[in-house]
Amino acid sequence: MGFVIAVDGPAASGKGTIAQQLARAYGLPCLDSGLLYRAVGVTLQRAGGDLDDAAQAEAAARALGLAPDDILLSEHAPQVVSVGLIFLVVQLASRDALRRARPDPAGYAALLPLDGARSIYAYTTDCGAETPLGPTDIQARMFTGRMTEDPATGSATGAATALRAALRGKGELRLRVAQGVDMGRAS
Repeated sequence: MGFVIAVDGPAASGKGTIAQQLARAYGLPCLDSGLLYRAVGVTLQRAGGDLDDAAQAEAAARALGLAPDDILLSEHAPQVVSVGLIFLVVQLASRDALRRARPDPAGYAALLPLDGARSIYAYTTDCGAETPLGPTDIQARMFTGRMTEDPATGSATGAATALRAALRGKGELRLRVAQGVDMGRAS
């Protein structure tokens, strides 16, 4: 059975150099994830997307312990929103991504606070099977800067709903939202 060595750290800190030296020393292949992120950026740019959105998505993915392609950009980029309290709202590509989300302290520290936001409200419209509460339009999780999860966040849900309504040009939007499902405290 093989093993994997992961090297992490801030930009331009020598991660690539260290990774290449470790790969040579142990006879392992070396994957430069920075090249993957740049490929995502080029693909997004060719598709007419905004590279700032891609950079924000990459940072949000890292803060949530996910891959950049787990962040859905087709409806909106990760965005700071508020209806009182301030949150970074991130739409995920799938229910599986929402299930896998785990706050990464280094990723969080690199991203937040951002324009007053200290917590991330991650959600998906890919709800799949019914929750213990019945069918939903959105399933969500809210992570705080203390690396804890809040099972029921009305203020974050309100901010995300307001964002979705604004994107659709609607003054009113009704959604059935489930939160806390993955921590066994559905609300």
